[in-house]
Amino acid sequence: MDTLLDAILLAKGSLERASDVLEGTKKLHDANYASELQLKSDKLDVDRFTVQEKTASKNLELFQLYDFPKEAETFLSNYKEAKLELVRTKARARAQLAQASAKLSGAQARFVVQTTRMEKLKEQIEACVIKAPAVGQVVYWSSTQEWSRVKIEQGADVPQGYKIITIPDASKMKVEIKIHENWIDKIQLGQEAKITIAAFSDTAFTGKVLKKAPLAEPQRFLNPDLKVYPTDVSIDGTHDSLKTGMTGKVEVTIDELHDVLYVPIQSVVTVEEKEICYVMAGGRAEKREVKTGLFNDDFVEIKSGLTEGEKVLLNPPRWTEPEPTKEQAETKPEPEKEKVETATDS
Repeated sequence: MDTLLDAILLAKGSLERASDVLEGTKKLHDANYASELQLKSDKLDVDRFTVQEKTASKNLELFQLYDFPKEAETFLSNYKEAKLELVRTKARARAQLAQASAKLSGAQARFVVQTTRMEKLKEQIEACVIKAPAVGQVVYWSSTQEWSRVKIEQGADVPQGYKIITIPDASKMKVEIKIHENWIDKIQLGQEAKITIAAFSDTAFTGKVLKKAPLAEPQRFLNPDLKVYPTDVSIDGTHDSLKTGMTGKVEVTIDELHDVLYVPIQSVVTVEEKEICYVMAGGRAEKREVKTGLFNDDFVEIKSGLTEGEKVLLNPPRWTEPEPTKEQAETKPEPEKEKVETATDS
C-alpha cells in the first residue's frame, strides 16, 4: 500500500511540475519566444502525468477494495495459525520436558542403584582376601567330591554357603572306597586294610576302616541298579608324598583263615543252585559238588568236596548246556585238554 501512495505522490508532483512548465511555455509562446512544438510537448507532459496520477489513484482504490481485504484476511489467518502453532509448540515443549524429567528421574534412580551396588562390590572385594588358617596345600573342595556339579572357574556362579577351597590335613590322610551292598555287612569299624596308591605302586600303606555310610549311593553312570556304600579308610602315618585326589586300591581284611583248603575262584561254578567244581580223575574231568566258605577276588575256601592235591579245572565246561545222555556221551568226541589247578591247603 505504501508503494501505491508513493506512486500517487510522485504522479502529483510530476503533474504540478509539468503544469508549471506548461504555463511558462504559454507565456513565452504568446510573446513569440517559444515555438508551437514546444507548447505541444509541454501539454503532452501534463497529460501524461495526469494519466499517471489517475492510474495511481485507481490502483490504490482497487487495492483498498479487493487486495487489501484479501491480504488482511490472509494475515489474520496466518496470525491465528501462528497462535495455534504456538500452543502446539508449548504443548510439545511440556511433553518433552516431562519426558526429560522422567528420564532424569530414572537416570538418578539407576545412579543410586549403581552407586549402592558399586559400594557393595567394593566391600565384597575387600572381603575377598582369604587368609589360610594353617600351612598346607590349597585344593578345590569340589575336586574331592564326586557328586559336585559346581565347576570352580572365573565368572562361575557359586551358591551361598558353598565351599570353594580347603586345606587338607596332610598328617591325617584317608581313602574313600565304594563297598558293594553284598559286602557292606562284613565291613566293621577298625578292620585292618592294605592300601596301594597308583602313583606309588611299590609302596604298601596300612590303615583301618574309619566309617561307612548308612545309606547306599547308586552308581549313576555304570550301573544305576548297583548300590554301593561310601566307606572311609585311614592311612597310618604321615606321608608328604600323598596328594589329595590320588587313586589307589584298598584291601580290607574281613577275616583271616589258617590251614584251609582253597582253589581259584573261577574253578567253582553254580549249576542248579549247587556249587560245582570239575576235578581231573583218570584223565577225565569229573563233576564234583563242593561246599564253599569265604572268598576274595582270587580264591574261594572249600569246606568239603575236595581233598588237598586234587587237580581242578580253571575253565570248567559250559555248565549251561543240559547233561548229555548215555548215547550222546558215547558218540561225543574226546574233549580238549583242560587247564587244571591243584587244590591247595593253606
